[in-house]
Amino acid sequence: MECILNNEEIKKVVEKNEAYYALIELNDVLYLNNKLYRKIENLQNLQNLKTLYLNNNALESINGLDSCVNLIALYLNCNKISKIENLDCLKKLRILNLEDNNICVIENLDNLNCLEDLNLSNNCLGSKNSAKVCNLQKNKCLSILNLSNNQINEDILHILTSIENLSILYLMNNPMLSTYKNYRKVFVHTLKSLTFLDYRPITKDERRCVQAFFVGGLTGEHEELERIKREKKMNHEHSVECKNTVIYMHKRHANTYSRNVPLQMTSRALIVKAPQHPFCLLCRGVFIYAHITYIFCIYKTCALQRLADFRRYIMNK
Repeated sequence: MECILNNEEIKKVVEKNEAYYALIELNDVLYLNNKLYRKIENLQNLQNLKTLYLNNNALESINGLDSCVNLIALYLNCNKISKIENLDCLKKLRILNLEDNNICVIENLDNLNCLEDLNLSNNCLGSKNSAKVCNLQKNKCLSILNLSNNQINEDILHILTSIENLSILYLMNNPMLSTYKNYRKVFVHTLKSLTFLDYRPITKDERRCVQAFFVGGLTGEHEELERIKREKKMNHEHSVECKNTVIYMHKRHANTYSRNVPLQMTSRALIVKAPQHPFCLLCRGVFIYAHITYIFCIYKTCALQRLADFRRYIMNK
């Protein structure tokens, strides 16, 4: 007997699980994964549904979701779907997971104007000529795109530049990458909005080095890397100097400013209470090194006289 997902099947699932509301209409999340469904028939009374898990079934096509007009997240990964279709009604969809299916072409996503996260990894993209990645150019809100583990052989960099909000990109294990001598550098340099590429974050330091590489080659990159190291060393030395200053002041004035004051206080409190105080600006980066309890306690107890004395001391130094 063919396993079909329809309203009657959903009712059975809802009745067996106490986590769901008895009325289908009241549920905004449904977990219908791992049921071996092969087909979806017209689902009704799901207007309030926002998240639908249909992963790890045996679905061969996308159908029957017309009533799910408020759906935000749809998980169809690990099925047997061969074509992206029948999603036009899901105007509010933000997350679409189609990982591990049999999809060869990117299509029929034009009307998903709110789509932010698209996962098409482990499919057959590019196996039949073009993967049609260009069809994603209309999805202006797209910020997370996973096209890894496919057969994409065409140059898609110029297409990705038109997706202005793209911040996280996965492209590993595609034939096209072998055409780039410095794949990661090229993509980091060209796609200014990227923050992650293939499970690795793109740091400010990496961007600086990449920029230097495209200006001065390997020599320019090496010089920029050395410059970054010197800057970090200077910042560390400054932090150590601040730490030593704080410890000296603590030893010299601890008795004066901690008398009759509770000793438990976090460094966050000082920053919150007086972020523009000269001492805060001096010590902002070194709280991890020192426990200057008497200063924290002054702010906590509002000991105004002692605070005024301390301020005068700092300003006169």
